[in-house]
Amino acid sequence: MAWDYTVDDRCKPIKCTFKKETNGIMFVYDITNRDTFRYIYYWLREARKNIDRDFFAILIGNKCDLESERKVLYSEGQALGKKLGLPFFETSALVGTNVDNAYSYLIEKNFELLSKFKWTLE
Repeated sequence: MAWDYTVDDRCKPIKCTFKKETNGIMFVYDITNRDTFRYIYYWLREARKNIDRDFFAILIGNKCDLESERKVLYSEGQALGKKLGLPFFETSALVGTNVDNAYSYLIEKNFELLSKFKWTLE
């Protein structure tokens, strides 16, 4: 299941309902909107506070097709990913740039995490 949240505060009441069973998170910001970049700290803090098991996360700067409107430098995204310990990708959902790589990474890490669980049939 995928959830897509914005920096809009209206989503806050539901944000914790999905996190209890979360394995992986894509923290996505809009490279043309610096506020979305700043909000990554908030969402990561909320995830760590509300998820009671191991999970993994990646950082994505989206809309790299809008280079002329860029407000967040690629190097800033890389630096934030390094600081937070998150793999970093830049993507364009519109034209598909690097989207497959980001999702493939997320799926691969999900399988790695799930393989650590011991499954029992009753």
